[in-house]
Amino acid sequence: MNPYSSKTQLGHRGTVVDFLSRVLWILWQCVRLPLLLLLTILEPVVSFVLGLLALVGVLVSSFGGHSACHISHSC
Repeated sequence: MNPYSSKTQLGHRGTVVDFLSRVLWILWQCVRLPLLLLLTILEPVVSFVLGLLALVGVLVSSFGGHSACHISHSC
């Protein structure tokens, strides 16, 4: 049995793992940067919509609750 054969296979395996890890890193960069751009563009829109929903919720709870008491006569 050749003692160097396992080292050669391990070296080849390390090269393949190195190559795959670099390919995965590049793919991750290709996904990460456009996703960051998309989220950066959508953040003000989502903040505005959620702020508007919060305002509507406050207004409904302030003014909408009184009309419900008059209709049901349980207040």
